[in-house]
Amino acid sequence: MQASGGLDLPHWQGCHVLKEGEVFLLNEHPQSLDGRYFGAIMEDALRAYLDPRRTAARDDILVQHLDRIEKRQNAMERDLALCLETLGQFVLYWLTRTEPIPEAERDAAQLLGQRRFEFFIDQVAKRVASDEPLSRQALPPMAVDPHNV
Repeated sequence: MQASGGLDLPHWQGCHVLKEGEVFLLNEHPQSLDGRYFGAIMEDALRAYLDPRRTAARDDILVQHLDRIEKRQNAMERDLALCLETLGQFVLYWLTRTEPIPEAERDAAQLLGQRRFEFFIDQVAKRVASDEPLSRQALPPMAVDPHNV
């Protein structure tokens, strides 16, 4: 028999004598992940898990982690929007302001363009790999409350 997640459930066999302080949870649903899968658990652990004060503390910690994740996500979305806008403005400027290259100069211009592109890609790779990427210099850091970090 398998649980809904595809895990094989052990077949219930024989008896298990519970020790003092142990609890064995058994659900009527045949594919339940209960004591048949996890075995006996300590009563103290169950009490601690279900204690509303501890649950509230866990919830508070989880909310703090989620807040930090949200701040990071917002910063990434801001950075991405700035990158896309910058790229869009550059492409628009390039397409509307650049004069066509005369036929006789195209081969030399393409070779120069290829060398410039390779240099550009090399510089991008170095900046991305460095501890101080250009985006960190160009974008102001988001205000972070030190008490919520």
